[in-house]
Amino acid sequence: MNIVIDLDETVIDLLNPWLSIYNIQWNDTLSIDKLLTYEIHKYVKPECGEKIYDILTSPRLFSHASAFPGAITALQYLMSIGIHRIIIATTVYPRNGSEAIELDKRQWCKENLWFIPEEDIIITKDKYLIEGDIFIDDNPEQVINYRKHHPNATIIGIEYPYNKDMKEYDIKVPRGAMSWMNILNAITHIHYQKIHT
Repeated sequence: MNIVIDLDETVIDLLNPWLSIYNIQWNDTLSIDKLLTYEIHKYVKPECGEKIYDILTSPRLFSHASAFPGAITALQYLMSIGIHRIIIATTVYPRNGSEAIELDKRQWCKENLWFIPEEDIIITKDKYLIEGDIFIDDNPEQVINYRKHHPNATIIGIEYPYNKDMKEYDIKVPRGAMSWMNILNAITHIHYQKIHT
């Protein structure tokens, strides 16, 4: 099975260090629980606005971002049993410094996801162009586009305030320490169903 997996807020906890930097720079207390849509700039102080995205170009921001508990182990397991191809599909939105973000993402993958072939680390805003049996992403726009182009794919997501009401997900797992254990269990169940039907 091809499993297409988002990086930010699916494998990597990027929001916490990102919001920590924002809160220090702008003297605010913004938390993930207040992000009711994916457009973070709508929740920051007005004087910050879209400058929130400039933080993403901070040198080595990704080196301060940790994988979610169990994410790397789960991906290693899926690769080791030889029945799954893991494709990391991540987006770098064009803006000043986007080249640095791409380099940081690739470096993070090289250091932490060394077991995934480099050609399976894909940077694209059009994730729906990648064929997958399973698609795992938190971004509502990506999920809607993937469902539209791949109606038979199983779509899994970690639940955030900005995606909790989406109907396009087949499986949503709670955000927290057990997220990846739940995702691994879901993938194992899907695989078992495929080979026994």
